[in-house]
Amino acid sequence: MISAERDCTGTIENPMTGWTESFSIEAARVKFLSVPEEQGYNDIDETVANKGLHVVTSDTVSLYFSSCATNSFDATFVLPVESIGTEYIVQTDAQSDKVVHEEIKDQYTSAFLVVATEDDTHVEITPSVKTIGGHEAGQTVSIVLNAGQTYSVRSHYGEDSRDLSGSKVVATNGKKIAVFNGNTLTTIPNLENGGVDHIFEQALPTFAWGRHFAVTSSNGRTRDFVKVTSSADNNRVKKNGQLLTTLNKNESYTFDLTGWYGSCYIETSEPSMVYLYNTTFRDDASGTTGDPSMVWIPPVELKIDEITFCTFNHYAAAIDNHYVNIVVERKDIRQVYFDGQLLDPEVFQPVTGNHQYYYTRKWIVPGVHHLRCRMGLMAHVYGFGEVKGYAYCVGSNIIDLRSQLYVNETPSELLKGGYYACVDDTLRFMVETNYIVRSVQWDFDGTQQGQGEKVNHVYHQTGDYEVNAFIEGTNPFNQQAVSETRSVVIHVGEPEIHDETHAFCDQDFFNYYGEEYSESGHYERLGINVFGCDSSYYLNLDLNFTPYFEIEGETNPVGGSETHIGIYDYALRFEDARTQVDTVLWQVDCSNWRVEPHGKGETCSLFIHSLVANPVLLHATAINRCDTVSRSFVLKTTYFDVPQQNEAPVFEVLPNPAYDYVNMHFGHLDGRAEIIVYNSQGQKVDVMDFDVTNCKERTYIMSHLTNGLYYFVLKNKGKTLMEKVALVK
Repeated sequence: MISAERDCTGTIENPMTGWTESFSIEAARVKFLSVPEEQGYNDIDETVANKGLHVVTSDTVSLYFSSCATNSFDATFVLPVESIGTEYIVQTDAQSDKVVHEEIKDQYTSAFLVVATEDDTHVEITPSVKTIGGHEAGQTVSIVLNAGQTYSVRSHYGEDSRDLSGSKVVATNGKKIAVFNGNTLTTIPNLENGGVDHIFEQALPTFAWGRHFAVTSSNGRTRDFVKVTSSADNNRVKKNGQLLTTLNKNESYTFDLTGWYGSCYIETSEPSMVYLYNTTFRDDASGTTGDPSMVWIPPVELKIDEITFCTFNHYAAAIDNHYVNIVVERKDIRQVYFDGQLLDPEVFQPVTGNHQYYYTRKWIVPGVHHLRCRMGLMAHVYGFGEVKGYAYCVGSNIIDLRSQLYVNETPSELLKGGYYACVDDTLRFMVETNYIVRSVQWDFDGTQQGQGEKVNHVYHQTGDYEVNAFIEGTNPFNQQAVSETRSVVIHVGEPEIHDETHAFCDQDFFNYYGEEYSESGHYERLGINVFGCDSSYYLNLDLNFTPYFEIEGETNPVGGSETHIGIYDYALRFEDARTQVDTVLWQVDCSNWRVEPHGKGETCSLFIHSLVANPVLLHATAINRCDTVSRSFVLKTTYFDVPQQNEAPVFEVLPNPAYDYVNMHFGHLDGRAEIIVYNSQGQKVDVMDFDVTNCKERTYIMSHLTNGLYYFVLKNKGKTLMEKVALVK
């Protein structure tokens, strides 16, 4: 399943077999791709197989993969290559031992799959329990994979312990691998007659493991199960501030989260991985749909600002209800948009154990959806159908948490544009790592320093400052020394005054710096600007704006005669610069006069072919998407049949009469000039445009024209000059 915010194209291929398929994705739609079993189904354990799939797209997409069989189904998000790593610790369900279907009891195992992205990838696998291939717990297996090759591992179904959680997978030569973990068939909880299902999810590299987790239960379920896996020894796991257990490296702990409890907050002293497991419908006396599925719960450090995702809605799955759980910080509940609509902050409730975070559980229709929160969110989607269920994470930002710099509890990885603060604010700086820290040295602006994992600093002047934290430590995974630098830019500002005027003719409301206004008027309020400074906001709002204009031009034009045609320009003058006009219609109340609009019609040329004793009205009708406004302009013609130029000529057309050509002389004119040739009926027969600064004479051939009177109208720098020429062949 692939969803995209914009139209794009792509390919999916098996690089080892040559199978490939091209596809296109429409914006805000879901593309389903079916993979032939022989290309992607890993049915041989602990043997190198050619079942890896490579997807490439022309634009950013969200990618999800599902395994759909009779009465068995689950799905997972798929990370881009940029977000995967080289070291993983597997987490699976504590495999059920109650065999519901005796004929397939060998499928009741946990499992994981390794996929190589590069040739000559050296991988070491250390299972936590005996595998179906006969490898004992703790026995390291070394393999070499090329790009597109896979290696599948399952626990041995004949053993008492079949939970592969804690198994270690490492690409020893630093090449990136992807790992997927889960269970081929299990029931949750371990019931005698529990519904069984296949569950899986892509594993997260150890660099993205965290220490703080806001966990939310599933809508419509009596309970879920939460499983925590540790990356290091002496890992103190707290639930809602109370010590739950202490784990050693690779150990796991599972507890149930009841639906009425709704949520919990987990803190660990060492980097950890957390999964939530949906239960079989048989675990709920009132339930009739759903079966086991698993979903990764990202640490709160991995917030993402927006994501386009899709539910799984496929004829082979028959999912009846789809939900999304959203977690944000309390201060951001008024900034969460779902499919472009701002969510009501009242739908959010505090996470039990840490009221800094709030959550909501929302029923959603099948299809593509979009989530956005400027300061970041976390989310996962799930659904339940008859003997089927699915779940996968859709809102997270996979970043390297091995060392992280925080500014006022916000990780610098989420501050791509820097952190904004106000003069004299106290900023709290902190580094967190998943290795042992020996020392941290701080440089705040090149002159002021500090030391320690937590420090405070105050900026007294506006400006942009680069902060660097120099970290020295030891990696607990391999005991090697670590030396890193983490940086962030601090933008320091001061209070501002915003004074704006807005006018609309087709809106019922206007959103101004987070506040919505539905009536015209003048508004004043205090607020906080982008730097976090108290600022003043003044708004002049007109929601019923009507455009107003006047017509400008000659009120006493010269009337036409047999030897003269009057050509005059008229234009609209808008009283308010806010006026936007789509088009203008012109009309003149004289049957043998003609009006010719220009562009959108905001200017026109009027051709006067006769003298009219009574006043004539020139009409202009301005049309925009809201209004149609008309004005009239009174014209009263005068008469004299003499050449237009009474001074020394600056525009001449000779000879006159002409036989087959004329020469146009431009006198002291300069700049670009447009010359339009009209016949005696006012019809345009030719248009010329050129620079007359250094060219004072041009020849115009008239041999293609018929005998008669012609008018040469020159427009230059707002002036209009005219010469009439008789053509006699």
